[in-house]
Amino acid sequence: MSELEDAVDGGLTSEDGSYSWVQTAKDITINVPLRVNTKASDVKFEVKPRSMSLFIFGDSVFSPNTSVFPSKYEVTTPDCVWSLSSSDAGSGESSLLIHLPKAKESQGFWAKLFENDTRKINVAKLGLAPGQNPKDKAPVKIEDPKMLEKIAKEHPELNLNVPNSAGAGGAKLGTQSETSASFKGKSSFSW
Repeated sequence: MSELEDAVDGGLTSEDGSYSWVQTAKDITINVPLRVNTKASDVKFEVKPRSMSLFIFGDSVFSPNTSVFPSKYEVTTPDCVWSLSSSDAGSGESSLLIHLPKAKESQGFWAKLFENDTRKINVAKLGLAPGQNPKDKAPVKIEDPKMLEKIAKEHPELNLNVPNSAGAGGAKLGTQSETSASFKGKSSFSW
């Protein structure tokens, strides 16, 4: 079983250090360090909605057999691009940057880049995972008395009885007072 990794930028460095990746809810950027003086002609890159392959100097960096995106996740292939980036210091160091926009159904934070990755990102700290509804998130327990007072003030419809900050105990739900209302018009209801 893999442990969840905290990832401030939404990504990780591969276990073997051959690349790193970052993400937003809408796209992924992969950074692959290159040998000195690597040229565009030395790179062969192919991307499909569910997988990608990368060969540099004929050596496989991402194999089409193992570089498969997690189940049901896809990228928008016509918008995927790569570029070579070199350092300004004249050292000859360069890297390959791959930009992969996530398909609409796959937007959100991915826990891992490829299906066979053993390390997973704790996406709960980043935002919603693809397909996750904000209502799916677990409720948060609020214990700070000042925060409870603020919530009670901003949401009187909750009818919270909040003790003052110096008092002990937490907020308690109040009871709703009886009200009556009348309705004029047509209404239908079916179950």
